Amino acid sequence: MSKRRTQAPQAPKSAASERRSRPANTPLIAGAAVVALAAAGLWFAYFGKTRASGTPHVSVRADGLTTQQMLDSVRTHFEAHQWDAALAWAHASNVSEPGNARLLLNEALAWHNYAQDATQRWPGRSATRTSLDRIELEKHAFALLDSAEAVAGSDEEWANIRRWRGTQYEVLGSPLDAVQAYEEALARFPGHRATIERFGWLQRLIVRPSDPKSVTAEDAAPRPR
Repeated sequence: MSKRRTQAPQAPKSAASERRSRPANTPLIAGAAVVALAAAGLWFAYFGKTRASGTPHVSVRADGLTTQQMLDSVRTHFEAHQWDAALAWAHASNVSEPGNARLLLNEALAWHNYAQDATQRWPGRSATRTSLDRIELEKHAFALLDSAEAVAGSDEEWANIRRWRGTQYEVLGSPLDAVQAYEEALARFPGHRATIERFGWLQRLIVRPSDPKSVTAEDAAPRPR
């Protein structure tokens, strides 16, 4: 199963205008509940944990910056594959505008991308796909997805978040959990195209792992019991 990363962030609009105009199937960033912290001159030392934790040692100064400017920093660091700094800025932008489902998804995907990057070296140890450190990072992503779903402003937005949960399950090697997530997304919003496409691919992969592209719709159709 190939690793999946997402695209660079876009600026959030106001909550009202987002519900009217933007599609809910485009995440803000390239692929834990958030606490509202309101204080000018705040230094975000969120990532300054012990070496054993496996989290990045990056602090970013966000006082006086808008959410858009923070997202610009996320984009810059993601394009440079500087995952630790990108993750720090994703958290900062999330704190600046708490309760925003798309910013919560933004940070969740940042955690996921940081955890899955094969070239990433965490402080004190090398990255390994099966390490407990990696799973701890993914747990942060899942917690943020929970929060994003809780504040989703529409069925389409909720389905999009649940779709990303399914993709995360796929990368972690849990295809049946991914199937369940995709089914739940489509039950809530049947026309969600990104989920339909990803779910279709996973179904073909399950039917014929060696050559999923050769699987026809008839091959993948449910069989009577």
